Amino acid sequence: FYSGNLSFLFTKALNIKSDILSKGKIRGSVAQVGNDAGAYQTTNYYSVSQTNLPYPVGGMSGQLAFENFKPEITNSWEIGTNLSFFKNRLELDVTYYDGTSKNQIMSAELAPSSGFNSQKINAGEVRNHGYEVLISGTAVSTKDFNYDLSLNFSKNFNEVVSLYEGVDRRLLLEAVTGFAFVELRTGEPFGSIYGYDYARNDKGQKLIDSHGNAIKGDYKKLGDINPDMIGGLSNNLSYKNFNLRFLIDFQLGGEYYSESRLYQDLFGTSKKSLQGRDEWYSTHEGLLYGETIPGVVPKGYVEDGVSENTGEANTIPVQPIMRNFNIIYAQKIVSDYIMDATNVRLRELSLGYTLPQRWMDKSFFTKVNVSIIARNLFFFYNASGDYDPESGFNSGSIGNAFELNPMPTSRSYGFNLSMNF
Repeated sequence: FYSGNLSFLFTKALNIKSDILSKGKIRGSVAQVGNDAGAYQTTNYYSVSQTNLPYPVGGMSGQLAFENFKPEITNSWEIGTNLSFFKNRLELDVTYYDGTSKNQIMSAELAPSSGFNSQKINAGEVRNHGYEVLISGTAVSTKDFNYDLSLNFSKNFNEVVSLYEGVDRRLLLEAVTGFAFVELRTGEPFGSIYGYDYARNDKGQKLIDSHGNAIKGDYKKLGDINPDMIGGLSNNLSYKNFNLRFLIDFQLGGEYYSESRLYQDLFGTSKKSLQGRDEWYSTHEGLLYGETIPGVVPKGYVEDGVSENTGEANTIPVQPIMRNFNIIYAQKIVSDYIMDATNVRLRELSLGYTLPQRWMDKSFFTKVNVSIIARNLFFFYNASGDYDPESGFNSGSIGNAFELNPMPTSRSYGFNLSMNF
């Protein structure tokens, strides 16, 4: 393994003196790093556990140990520049990076007749590349008041270049309902979400059968967890001894599968499930309200789409509860529940006060600052509405792909006392 860095301060080397460009540097680096497997994965061991029997019980894992284990290798390089302007009041830092990981450590399924269900292997190749940008500067600077701010944003592109021999797709995660999946597929981004969509015509309109029901389409990629861009805007304002800091985070793009919304629609507790409900029950009667009232025009939920036979706009009403049962449970169509993860939030807010220096003259302290801090306060914008895109199953690399009945994300408040001696 190796690493190397090289930088060139071109403004000094070329003796550039300018009122606009204060400093300029170009840098580059290259590295190769490894990643090891976890403990006890290169040999099969018996495990012993205590039970309610008068003797311990031994067993063996269903995962076969490595053969010819190799460490995972990541080769990467990056290039960037640091530029300062207007006597260092404005700074720009831009980086482009590219890294490829091979010999990745993953599990391969085995035939049950082997006595094991999977085996750890070295396989696959994943490439990540993208850019990072940081713009920082001083907007206002006077004797009593200063305003410093910085904006950073980044975009990462990743691609599954290959999996293990003879395999071009692999299941990573299955939703609780079993209706949506995260899969690895060659040529696609890591973290792609798959499931069934509606059958559609060339214009993207849903196809509707002669009974007014939407038709099931293909199993396909419906989205992926990777955002188009992430970033933050940090603000620092100071007036005399007072200091105000706040951080605004944003994520543009990226998707997740909302099982909470699916269940709400299925069980009739969502606002969407109200559509056509009163209209259906006011124009139908009999067992399960399945018969139209004589002389009354039937109404209900009208699926947005076109007839598969005529191509005309659909006008046939259906019972809302049966519509949801048919779409969700019977046909397992989940494209309605792939949510946009775009959001902008106030991540952190801090208000502090530094005690006057004259109070420190006869004490052990050189500086004392008191502040109140709040985190995760509110959304300025949340495309998915009332669910936090960060409230996924877990904090793992694909834990944010699915959401199901999460606890509301919490705000936190604190008090900070800083004393310098």
